[in-house]
Amino acid sequence: MLNRLFLEVCSACQNTCKFCAHAEMRETDPGFQLDLDDMERLIKRLRDTNCRIDEINIHGPGEPLLWKNFNPGIRAIKQSGITNRVTIVTNGILLGRIDPDVWEHLGTLRGQRAPVLISRYPGLEIDTSAIESHRNLCEMLDHRKFWDTTMHQPASKVYSCACPGPSYYKGKVYPHCGPPLFSAAAHARIDPFEFGVELDQWNPNKPYNLRPPCVWCWANTNKDHVPDTVDHEFLEPPRR
Repeated sequence: MLNRLFLEVCSACQNTCKFCAHAEMRETDPGFQLDLDDMERLIKRLRDTNCRIDEINIHGPGEPLLWKNFNPGIRAIKQSGITNRVTIVTNGILLGRIDPDVWEHLGTLRGQRAPVLISRYPGLEIDTSAIESHRNLCEMLDHRKFWDTTMHQPASKVYSCACPGPSYYKGKVYPHCGPPLFSAAAHARIDPFEFGVELDQWNPNKPYNLRPPCVWCWANTNKDHVPDTVDHEFLEPPRR
């Protein structure tokens, strides 16, 4: 069983945060939307390899609630039986787009963290009415550590990694991580797609040693990283 798989579903976002760790992946295909047929191919591959996932995270690289297939996609994942739970990380603006029955699919077990994780960004108007209606399913995250610094020179080694599982994006599985890889690869001037495995060749039960450029990754917490402090006025005007 895999602990977690990140499902990259769309590039769109309402904002262009200067510190965004997903920016490079979003820029590879600004109009990206995961279609349901592609998701079904992933589900079939997991079944064919007899792999179950403890948690599927509806991830990005943009805002997951801008995924055109969000509600039917969640239903299909839950009906497939390939995972114990589904979670999302969202900016909280469009919580009202989650259908009532899909909130039920996002239910959590006692003792587990809430399935709807809301990143707090100054200046954004979160849908508080949806949070009040589903208080036990929502959790606010504080991501200020990402606002304060971005890494502009490589660490000497990997100290620890914040990425707890593979990512699925555009027909490939990235066994080590997801959007942060694209940012790290840009700094290292290498092709991030080299570190993806074609879905029909991916074996979730097999370890991969593809050596992604972790020393350039913002999720690498090596203490000799030199931070590039950024202005707290990090939000550009929202796109309309």
